[in-house]
Amino acid sequence: MAKIDEANAVKLEKFSGEHFKRWQTQVRYWLTVLGLYSAIDDSESSQGSWMTKEQIEYHCYHRILSVLSDHLYDVYLTTTEKAKELWDLLEAEYGLDDAGVIRFAASSFNNYKMIDGKSIGDQIHEFKELLKGAKKSGTTFSEDFKVSCLIDKLPPSWSDFALSLRHKQGELTMTQTINTLRVEEKHRAVLVAKPEERTPRVNIVDTHNRNNNHSYHNRNNHHHRSHNSHRRNNLRPKGGNFKPNRFNQNRDQHQSQNQNQNQNQNH
Repeated sequence: MAKIDEANAVKLEKFSGEHFKRWQTQVRYWLTVLGLYSAIDDSESSQGSWMTKEQIEYHCYHRILSVLSDHLYDVYLTTTEKAKELWDLLEAEYGLDDAGVIRFAASSFNNYKMIDGKSIGDQIHEFKELLKGAKKSGTTFSEDFKVSCLIDKLPPSWSDFALSLRHKQGELTMTQTINTLRVEEKHRAVLVAKPEERTPRVNIVDTHNRNNNHSYHNRNNHHHRSHNSHRRNNLRPKGGNFKPNRFNQNRDQHQSQNQNQNQNQNH
């Protein structure tokens, strides 16, 4: 009676179409403890049960329905009447899917490749989950094989580091390899953060601009002075024999001659 009370207290996960084998194993144990599994398996004896065969059938059928999702409950309530019929139909429709899930998991593991721009720690977790999924097919992996696969799946920017790990392959365990990758990821994060601590490039650009502006003003002033000097040279008379006072001397001589001519005419 204590086992029945314990089984009644168990809250099973409702089946919604995924992980059927896991759900089926839990329900089988649950029904066995309750003394109801004989309604599904004829080899199970119902002798010693306080319930009649009809009662066992009734409770087993509805117990199975109670741990189905609402959608599946409605479907199988209208299409089945017996516990064994319900159990076999679920096995036929979802039992083979687990094999498909296993094949899909193995394919996903083979095709999985880490990418740049995403945390290596998160991708290592994804790798380990895919590894677990692949193991469901019954395949066993050696430690060296798992390390080799992990190195192969590192992103492109880690190719040099992956090569260095290759040289140590055979010496590293899976745990050591994962720890090494996490340390390397932290080291790379520090290298990326360091450039932000240096002098901002805008200061260098400003100094360069000021130097360029100073050079520009010097060139401009020199050009201005050269232009003014050229204008003054153009205003000066050409020829090396020019005497600044000769024009005034000729003018005085001409005036004197005119005065003499006037005086002679008056006489």
